[in-house]
Amino acid sequence: MKIKEGFMIRQLGDQYVVVALGKAADEFKGMIRLNKAGAFLWKQLVAQDMNKETLVAEMLNQYEIDRATVEKDAEEFIDKLTKAELLER
Repeated sequence: MKIKEGFMIRQLGDQYVVVALGKAADEFKGMIRLNKAGAFLWKQLVAQDMNKETLVAEMLNQYEIDRATVEKDAEEFIDKLTKAELLER
């Protein structure tokens, strides 16, 4: 999976916001806020096509956190982006 074209992330203080640009702005009327971990996952999905297991591995390499928490957080993140129709599969 990968982030669809036309979306980018902007930092506002310690929060991150996903914004739609160009044609994507005509179709996407919402706003998604992300924390630091969400922004990290977003950047991974912009850089390359990844699956959930690869995202979990990247998070485990980046943060000192247990696997169960990372897997839960990654699943919630993927669900959030899937519901907003921001992922290409």
